Amino acid sequence: MKTAILAFSLTGLLALPLAACNQTASGPAPAGTSVTPSGFRMPEGSGCKGEIDRYRAVMSNDLSMGHVN
Repeated sequence: MKTAILAFSLTGLLALPLAACNQTASGPAPAGTSVTPSGFRMPEGSGCKGEIDRYRAVMSNDLSMGHVN
């Protein structure tokens, strides 16, 4: 019985450091990654019209870059 408890304890102690290591390696960005063009400007304005214009600008930009189907 003591041997089983000792073996279980040692196994747990050896596995503990491995359980904490969950970092995944991150490689370089894929070649197809696109970035918002430098000429992209958010529309100005206030109220609902300004918010709708900004929403549409972001959606148009995402569609043109292939981020949205």
